[in-house]
Amino acid sequence: MKSPVELPLELVWTSEGHLSDVAMTAIADGEEAILPRDAFGHLGLCDACALGVERAAALSADVNLALGAAATAAATEPTKSHIAFPYWAAMLATVVGTLATFPNFGVLKAWIARTWWAFREGTPLVTRHVASALPHAWSVLPLLSLAAAMLLLLAGLSVARLAPRVTVR
Repeated sequence: MKSPVELPLELVWTSEGHLSDVAMTAIADGEEAILPRDAFGHLGLCDACALGVERAAALSADVNLALGAAATAAATEPTKSHIAFPYWAAMLATVVGTLATFPNFGVLKAWIARTWWAFREGTPLVTRHVASALPHAWSVLPLLSLAAAMLLLLAGLSVARLAPRVTVR
């Protein structure tokens, strides 16, 4: 990471030899890396500069609290933007979709006939395959039981994590 550049000396010191407002604010905000070392030596010896840093830190904390309170108030304020459902547009889309399917009614009859045949002829075939696979599935059942238990455990932990908590003060 690149080290920050120090402030020019005219921004660090006042004409009286004290720390400037920029330097005191930088110290209060934790930006010590941009100040020269002798600024901290002066801060340890000068009560006026130490008081200035204390005031800057208090101002920074007050601003932080005010911004946090404003953000919290804005977050808890209910939003009034409710867009109504477009009933007329949904009805028009349904009518257009219905009209568009009329040419396919002949094909629909043939599709229903083929689907009925697939259910009638395919069901015994699928049933025979499932019945022949069941004897081999018994060796997998303990693993499936363990997987189901782990899923239930994860679901319970998720519910416990997301459940609201009552804090007692």
